[in-house]
Amino acid sequence: MSSGSPSPAADGQHKVLVQQLRRKVLLLEQQQADLIHTHNEECVELQTHVIDLRAALEKNEAQRQHLGYEFDRQAVASREQIYSAADKEASLSQVNIALQGQVAELTHKIEEREEVMQHALKECIAQQEKLLSEVQTKESLLEACEAEKKALEQELELMDVQCKYQAVEVTQLKKNIETLQGKLESQSETVKRQAQNLETRVSQEEKLKKVVEVRDCIHFCSEDSCIG
Repeated sequence: MSSGSPSPAADGQHKVLVQQLRRKVLLLEQQQADLIHTHNEECVELQTHVIDLRAALEKNEAQRQHLGYEFDRQAVASREQIYSAADKEASLSQVNIALQGQVAELTHKIEEREEVMQHALKECIAQQEKLLSEVQTKESLLEACEAEKKALEQELELMDVQCKYQAVEVTQLKKNIETLQGKLESQSETVKRQAQNLETRVSQEEKLKKVVEVRDCIHFCSEDSCIG
């Protein structure tokens, strides 16, 4: 009989429970690593997208400056044509009208470019806010996973303490059982000796009874022979 180890069933259940908790902790750590990896990838993607938008904005700004330069150049050319000669006033007026049309067209293009830039900027801000919201949500999820991991670790430590305490109780119970078994064996030996003594007395009484019966029979036969 073992004296200090817990029963195989209790030990097996404890090992299975500990293995399940450890697997759950490892799963949470893997989920946390996956979330961090995804978060880093999304941050890199967001930074790349912001760089692309800035490049587009710089390109549109360059185009706007070029259109402004064209506008100024055309305006300077129109002024030079206006002041070049008085006899070309009529043609210069027509040219001026044409240039004004070009200026209006260029101004309209600039306004359209600015609207496109504003719309792209708004979309960029909206996407950035959306990505930031997703990042915050995932960070909250990471914090929840970390809290659950800590709770599981605390539960595992508590179960280890309980298992140790139960092992001590099982050891004490086994000692008590061994003590009771020793007492029971001692009492069994006493009962066996009493039973043997009782059997001996019964056997002696039966022998004595037979002797008495034989004696009575002999006595009865002797009386019958005398009567005859």
